[in-house]
Amino acid sequence: MSDVPTESEVRWRQLQELLLGHLNAAVIPAWPGADSLTLEEVLFAYPPAAAAGRVPGYEQLLAERPDLERQLIAFFTAARMRRQ
Repeated sequence: MSDVPTESEVRWRQLQELLLGHLNAAVIPAWPGADSLTLEEVLFAYPPAAAAGRVPGYEQLLAERPDLERQLIAFFTAARMRRQ
């Protein structure tokens, strides 16, 4: 087994870093019990923050990082499905 991450894993990590960077820079109040939230829970707070104009939205992220297009589409699709 190789410890070298796949391209998909590298892209997912880049997407996580991009979204978390925007969330950390935004003026968003801390969530109650934030220290016990999973990374997935924090990341899924991104779409509502984008809808509120607190972080760059989907279109801007695609413009900034076309290399992450597939991961962004998958992430925002999963986020929409999760809210339904």
